[in-house]
Amino acid sequence: MDGKYIARLMKYVMGFYELDAQSCIEFVCDGHSANRRAFNQYLRTRIPNATYMTCFAHMWNNVHKDFIDSMPQINKFLSLAKMLFANSDQRVLAWQLFLEDRGIFKARPVFYVASRWSTWLKSGQYWLRYFDHFSEFIDEVDSAAQCISELKVLLRDYRQSVLVKFQLILLAILAIPLESKLAKCESSSLPAAPFVLQAVSKMQEFFSQAKVDCQDSKSIPESELFRDIPTNFDDARSEFRAALSKASKRLSNLIANEPSLRHPGASFLEAVQIFSPAALRSKRSNLSHQDIERWKGHLKCVKDVTAEEWADYIRMIKDFPELHRPEIVDLDDYWKKMAEDFPNLSRIALLNIWLTVNSVEVERGFSYMHTFLGSRRGSLTEKNIACLMSFCFNVRERSSNDVIRRFIS
Repeated sequence: MDGKYIARLMKYVMGFYELDAQSCIEFVCDGHSANRRAFNQYLRTRIPNATYMTCFAHMWNNVHKDFIDSMPQINKFLSLAKMLFANSDQRVLAWQLFLEDRGIFKARPVFYVASRWSTWLKSGQYWLRYFDHFSEFIDEVDSAAQCISELKVLLRDYRQSVLVKFQLILLAILAIPLESKLAKCESSSLPAAPFVLQAVSKMQEFFSQAKVDCQDSKSIPESELFRDIPTNFDDARSEFRAALSKASKRLSNLIANEPSLRHPGASFLEAVQIFSPAALRSKRSNLSHQDIERWKGHLKCVKDVTAEEWADYIRMIKDFPELHRPEIVDLDDYWKKMAEDFPNLSRIALLNIWLTVNSVEVERGFSYMHTFLGSRRGSLTEKNIACLMSFCFNVRERSSNDVIRRFIS
């Protein structure tokens, strides 16, 4: 898909829904160069008030790439397992029958997809659960397929097999809290923009403090698992430590002061916290007028807010702490209630807190199309796509504040 096609599709969707081009203030995409070209070459004049926002979720979740690059043996194993089953329903059925014959719940294999969040973790958890059974299954498979030959070599080699299993154990120990930290705000019923940097900070802290000591792998003692190969044990731990360090560094870079490292939307995500009373109060002790002015430069449509209204808002944060409790997460409701006291600020806040910071909804929509339509998705027209994307977005569950709480907890 090239930039010209993306731009043409966007223009069609805007026309289909009669969207006001002047009111479009953000164009959010992943980091693919085609999206940048679509905006810079074809859409900038069509939506003149919009700025380009690289999808924060994509850059944020590239931490998975750090694990993939740092742990090649696990990645090789997961890739071979995917190749074994991904295009063969017959092998999937054979695997399920193999498990059923042994009285084991016949769960379908879980494969990772490079552009899908947390699938690498989920795939690792799945194959750890069935690792020993999978080794038996591979021994029984009679096929000349290259992926099967490579799996047999890997699993029959005691050193390689134990190394992969140990690293899968380490990964599983971190998987549940890591998946929680990686979870994005999947609800379109509550604004999330003011909470993003807080979540990134918590994730970065998680990676920097995660441990890979031998006592972490409680399911298999170090003495039993690596009694004959201490060198491989050290290598496994070193690779895992390297992945944790890279992931922590990547997240630190997203909000770094160095322009070449800093995420393009980091300044906005820092500034939009001004509309979260709890976040603003935490900065109140060292907050300056210069900070407010700097933040205002990264927000949308703030010219209508008078200096007096800003001053009244800051004064309220200081003098009435009961109005900005830390547990307030539904900022939409909060600012609607503030409309009478802060008419201009409320309107601007309700615009900025709702600004999209990731393109997860769009990619999820395309995943739905692939799931339900298979190869037929290639024959979709632009109108089909516009209607399906609208349907996928609007039928999403409108969940409670728990979504945001999970996002920032």
